[in-house]
Amino acid sequence: GSFIEAFRVASQVASFSNTTQSVVLLCRAWINLEEIGIAVLDIDPRFDGFSKPSELLFALISELRENGQETSFLQPLLARALLVQGEPAAASQVVEQFLAGAVDPEIAKSLAVFALNRNLALPSNTLQILEERKEEYGIVDEMVLFTAAQIKGKSGLAEYVSFLEAELEGRTDPFAQRAIGLALLELAERRSETGDEGFDRIMSAGIQPQDMDRLMMLAIRLGNREKAAELVREARESFGIGSRDTVLAEGRFVIAFDAENEASIVNAIARIDPLVSAGDGGPAVDAVLARLLAMGELKNVARSIEILQGSVLRHPESWKNAVLLLQALQETGRLAEADDIATVLFQRRDRGTLKQRAQLATLFARQGRLLETAALICEIADETGESEDLFRCFQLQSQIGNMVEANRILDSLEQEVSRSPEIEVAIASRYLEEGDPEKSISYLRDTTVFASEIDREIAIATMLMGMEQWGAAVEGLRSVGDPLQDSGEALLLLAISLLEEPVRDVQASKQALDRVTEICGDQPGFLRRVASIAMADAELRKDARSYINMLGELASDQAEIMRLADTLYQLPAGEGVPLDLQERGRRITRRSDAPPVSWSLYLDILLEAFERERSRGGIEEMERLQGLLREEGGEFASRFPNNPDPLNRQSRIMLLAGESEEAALLARGALNKIIRRPVLGDVQLLARAEYLAGNYDLAINTLAPFESGIRADPDSRPASWQILFASMLLDGRVSVAREMYVDRSIRSGGKVEWLNWLSVAEQANATEAIGAVNVVMESSEDLMDKLLAIGVLTSVYRKTSDPVLITRGESIFAEMEEKELSDVLSFRLKLAKIELDGAADETKAVIEAESLFNSIDPAVISLLDRRDDLEGSDRELADAYFVPMCVFLNNFVARTADLVIAGKITPERATPILASCDQAELWLARLLPNNLDVLDSRARLKLAVGRLDEALEMARFVISQSAGSYVFNLTLAEILLARGDFRGAEKAADYALRFSEFEKSPDSKILMRLREVIEKCRTQARRDLEVELEVLA
Repeated sequence: GSFIEAFRVASQVASFSNTTQSVVLLCRAWINLEEIGIAVLDIDPRFDGFSKPSELLFALISELRENGQETSFLQPLLARALLVQGEPAAASQVVEQFLAGAVDPEIAKSLAVFALNRNLALPSNTLQILEERKEEYGIVDEMVLFTAAQIKGKSGLAEYVSFLEAELEGRTDPFAQRAIGLALLELAERRSETGDEGFDRIMSAGIQPQDMDRLMMLAIRLGNREKAAELVREARESFGIGSRDTVLAEGRFVIAFDAENEASIVNAIARIDPLVSAGDGGPAVDAVLARLLAMGELKNVARSIEILQGSVLRHPESWKNAVLLLQALQETGRLAEADDIATVLFQRRDRGTLKQRAQLATLFARQGRLLETAALICEIADETGESEDLFRCFQLQSQIGNMVEANRILDSLEQEVSRSPEIEVAIASRYLEEGDPEKSISYLRDTTVFASEIDREIAIATMLMGMEQWGAAVEGLRSVGDPLQDSGEALLLLAISLLEEPVRDVQASKQALDRVTEICGDQPGFLRRVASIAMADAELRKDARSYINMLGELASDQAEIMRLADTLYQLPAGEGVPLDLQERGRRITRRSDAPPVSWSLYLDILLEAFERERSRGGIEEMERLQGLLREEGGEFASRFPNNPDPLNRQSRIMLLAGESEEAALLARGALNKIIRRPVLGDVQLLARAEYLAGNYDLAINTLAPFESGIRADPDSRPASWQILFASMLLDGRVSVAREMYVDRSIRSGGKVEWLNWLSVAEQANATEAIGAVNVVMESSEDLMDKLLAIGVLTSVYRKTSDPVLITRGESIFAEMEEKELSDVLSFRLKLAKIELDGAADETKAVIEAESLFNSIDPAVISLLDRRDDLEGSDRELADAYFVPMCVFLNNFVARTADLVIAGKITPERATPILASCDQAELWLARLLPNNLDVLDSRARLKLAVGRLDEALEMARFVISQSAGSYVFNLTLAEILLARGDFRGAEKAADYALRFSEFEKSPDSKILMRLREVIEKCRTQARRDLEVELEVLA
């Protein structure tokens, strides 16, 4: 059975023995390789001269004829060579021409048997010759089987069996019993029967070694344990205990019928292993041993893989074993090795059957190799022309971004008279993506492919929910009447929609969930979804436990996972996630059969723990959790290589850590694992990651297939609209961004509010920021918008130091100064000018702020002090002053403190300014007594004037309320440094630096000051050490 070794030997023989016999031997060996899909040059790179075996045979025939020798004996071999080379017409012609003349009966029989067994398309005159000479050629039985095969193809299995029974009636010879028995087994398999009669006929005729494995596989597929056991006994008696055929039958029996019996598995392995270890088993025996080794409590997966690797090396022609090896490597996370095997299988894919290639496509999808998956599925679709295959090809072409081909396939599917609901939904989804949601819904309303109205409404509701049109989804589902109460899927969609505004009705949602438990209470999947919906809603969460208990009666493992989730939801705010809860989540994932949902929940527990520690300022625990999230996220991905969720989870983890580029790579990898046409929800994480990474063009490209739909209905896709709009603006496509922004405002029926626009513009570079500000200046008459525009230019200047921003800000200030402004707007304008100047020159800003402070009317402060007691116009005036006044006072105090601490204001000049700041601090203490930012600024002022005890007390209070702020920790560190507590100062600064690593864009100036504190502390520590050493000396 080693065709490769046979070819090597035949090649060696032909090289030193140039005889007809040696060439024929070489041809046969070569044809064997062609049949199993192995190229000759892969075996012997030096083999040259002929590209295929038929060429070698034609050359031999020509030489023999020149020497007057007979060549007819080579015709069967030539026909076989042509057939395996993919030239069936030429093979048929060889048979036809040879049989038409006066021929040797033995050669004629060989050719006839070959043609009939390979089902060659022979002309009617040739078939007539065979029918007339079947007695002479000794092919009576072959003609019966050939005719039976023709009947099976035209009329079906029942007619096939009837023909054989009639044709072979009265015959009791082994051929007749075997032929009828195999036909009966084939019919039994189709009818899901046991096939006893078929087995009895075959076994009465005596089982040949070449039939044993085929019969055992039939018994397994039919689920006939009794006949399978009888076959094992027959093998032991006929072929001997320990023979290849016997141990193969025994191994297959254990796998199919005795997999729970550990002793049976061990005994089967003990009998097969010596055969495989000696290299005498062959591919089928190797595969059975590998499967046995991967079973039971004592399974040895590493040894199983080792067996398959050895088998594939010895028998590279064995497609099944290569596939088994690929599956095993994937399941154990050895993806690099799996890639190598997958590549070889893909190169030989044309040798596989349709079923085998479809299986290979599934494995490639698991491997994340979408291009090869698409190639396999689309090749199958081209061969079959089946709608189901074409639709999957369409999904994959969409996934790999080949939208031209995807749309071409969908267009062709749209022309078919009979279409599946999945195709209709895809067509409707395309209308939605093209920006016509009404047409997509009306299309589904009009189509006639749905089996029932409830199925139609489920499809429509799913689409409406994707557009966040909850009211329309509820209305449509309820419109079907009584059938709604008998559809678990429809009731779940109704329950979800009823928990959303503006149609929120918690009681009605609960009634829908309760009804699902009544009609689908025996289905764990539905119960799990019911519990998940209840747990995700604050008002329904109390009911989740009863649903979880119902699930526990059917699937205890799944219920345990849900109870973990319930515990997580019930944790009080402000507390950390207990370590025992984290450990329970980890233990569930370590089970061999742990489903993806358990891993998702475990990572949710770790993510929640991370977020809670962030708010509590637990830096050590945050660092531990971040490392654990990376490690466990990677393990999740390796356990389920075909599942996009692990990479999506890892992407979210990277976003939390501020690593947007890596998050984008992971999100793109997750998207590549989705084997269907992607929807907007699939790409949103990737678009967000690209946006946060500053890859605005990539974010736009990611959302491009859905742009028309997003722009047509932005309120149903607010997050996607925001990413697309902001990316357009920040990528310099200001006109497109403006069109999107204004269009959404018009759709909402209100005037254009520019606050969101300007908030995005703060993230821009100088050129884009000025472009965005110019749009506001040209489009808005609202003076507040113009003030905010100055603030944007100030903010962007602090990042870029581009002087053109200051110039543009000053021009807007000059324009506004010429207008008649209210007292409040005038105050705001002066505040904006101070901030603009302060971006370039902090000292100038402090001097301007002191001047503005001294000009404040005391009546305004009095008004603000009494704000809570005021009503009417006085309250409106106080409210208008409140925020800008607090911002001004806080910035004045904080900026002055920083300059004094840094020594940038001389003591003479600082004295009157600090006096003003003292008064400003008193006002701030009255207006915002508990605001942490204000308390931080006041602590810094006390540090600047040397009131260190008060400063430390205030800073520690701020930290107790917000330990995770690296800004507040800088204040504490600088106060401790001023007090001479170098260890405390270094600890606070180091903590702040570590915490800043979890911020997306930490302030570089604050980071520099933190490092300065640490350097001063370490310098002082070195000096103290030197002093101690001197004293010791």
